[in-house]
Amino acid sequence: MEGRRFLDLPATTPTAPVRVYVDVAAAADDTGRAAAAVDALQRTGGPARGTVLVIVPTGSGWVDPAAVRAYEDRLGGDVATVVVQYADRPSWVEYLLGGHAAERSAAATLTAVRAALPPDGPRLVLLGESLGAAAALPVARLADECVLAGRPGSADDPQDACTELANPDDPVVAWSPGLLLTDPVRFWQVSAALLIAQDVPPGHGHRYRF
Repeated sequence: MEGRRFLDLPATTPTAPVRVYVDVAAAADDTGRAAAAVDALQRTGGPARGTVLVIVPTGSGWVDPAAVRAYEDRLGGDVATVVVQYADRPSWVEYLLGGHAAERSAAATLTAVRAALPPDGPRLVLLGESLGAAAALPVARLADECVLAGRPGSADDPQDACTELANPDDPVVAWSPGLLLTDPVRFWQVSAALLIAQDVPPGHGHRYRF
């Protein structure tokens, strides 16, 4: 369902962008899904585009349409976007499970896409949002550009490997298990705010502008 939403998102650019979405059920493991993504990317002419954008989705496989549109519009459609689903559960469930599925998928996908691109080929951009941002960070070095939006716990874990987008009122950015020990009152305040983090206009809470 998330893949269909991504693929059916109306394009508003002069040149039709390339979009690739690999469902979690498409292969038995991360390597197989990454290979399927590369096959689809090559079949649709993705490496001939000026930019290849790899998006690490949320736990459910959701991709922020605002992010997709922002890159496609900015680049006039001269972009191929690749998304590989690693689970079909909410991000908070994957987060409590350790986020390892997201990290393995991000590593397999970005490694496979990088290997498939010619040395003088398109710019490789890595984008992760929410749990996808946490999973993207460890493999940021493989990309030419990296953007992380709403990375869980990033308020206490600043990084300079990527451009970080963090709304000041995003509780996902502020929340971490360690907060319970250092500031219990704030921990419960931030935890309560998680319940309405998406019920706000773009640019606030856990909704981002790109």
